[in-house]
Amino acid sequence: MFISRLLSLTVSAVIFASPVTSPAEPLPELSAESYAVVELHTMTVLAEHNADTVRPMGHTAKLMTVLIAAQMLSDGSLALEEAATASPTANAQQGAQIWLETGDKITVGELLRSVIVGNANDACVCLAEHISGTAEKHVELLNETAAAIGMSNTHFADCTGMSPETVSTALDTAIMFRELVKYKDLTGYFTTWLDELDSKEVQLVSNDRLVRSYKGIVCQKVSACESSGECQAVAAERGELTVCVAAYDCADREKCLSQTASVLDGAFQKYRLFEPDISADIPKKLTVVNGQKPKLRLAPEEQNGVLTAVGTAADAEAVVELPEDVTAPVKKGQHIGNVTYKNGDITLLTVGIVAAETVGKADLAFGVKRSLLNLLSF
Repeated sequence: MFISRLLSLTVSAVIFASPVTSPAEPLPELSAESYAVVELHTMTVLAEHNADTVRPMGHTAKLMTVLIAAQMLSDGSLALEEAATASPTANAQQGAQIWLETGDKITVGELLRSVIVGNANDACVCLAEHISGTAEKHVELLNETAAAIGMSNTHFADCTGMSPETVSTALDTAIMFRELVKYKDLTGYFTTWLDELDSKEVQLVSNDRLVRSYKGIVCQKVSACESSGECQAVAAERGELTVCVAAYDCADREKCLSQTASVLDGAFQKYRLFEPDISADIPKKLTVVNGQKPKLRLAPEEQNGVLTAVGTAADAEAVVELPEDVTAPVKKGQHIGNVTYKNGDITLLTVGIVAAETVGKADLAFGVKRSLLNLLSF
């Protein structure tokens, strides 16, 4: 029995932002052919090198199957304790594995641990087939999911990343990490260095030494294969920031991991998330001319804040731009004005102010009705 499903994800373009103000010193560089350093709440690119270059994804590709499983666990269509059956295809996988034999029963929870901690190819294929029925159908789901979350330069030819035709970019990898870190139940897996599978008497060992030495890691995958060289992607949280470092074709794993730790430290030291209380800074209502209501309720557009250099937003002031009144009809969500946060000449953030409700135009019949109600109130 397999689970056939599609993720209910909204297709949308991902817009990467640049820092509003540059820190006094740039972040350290990484010894990699391509990399991106991205704050995941705001999708702000803090540093990059060939970040849009398409490269073989390597074992980082396994994390898309992990993401799909996490979403299914969250909505109840998959359970950690349910058993999957290893197929001949899973048994035939080479490279890192937990030595699944055809017909072996293994739980979804054990498969997740094997993929995340042990980087096991056979476990990944077994989990993929349990979710989609066949590896081929699962590849279709991987590509649909990648498109749905905005990974526009990613293509999956397999679920393990062993195929050189499974490709992505450093920026697309950051998008995948943005989705993965939403599932807090995965953090325990990603921060495990050493584990064991009771059902297989197999020891799982993480290749990422930062799991043992760097505090705040919430998601990671370190791997090496012929098609993509040494690769690593790590996301860590500190305070209100979540920073991802994704690097492909690193010159040396240990050097790159050390540099990643320095980059993360630098990002956490140099940046802060500016999230003003916009509702407190704008008027709650605005006069409506010729409307069925005398006042229109206002609201700010949704926003995730903006990343600023440390100290830049300390003296931020709100500048509200609104007309004296609006003429009916007004539709809910209609743009009315803006509020801009500035520190001197530096613009930190501009947020639209919109109508929080619909107010229709007052016609003759409405005017008569309102007049009658006013007379009756005396």
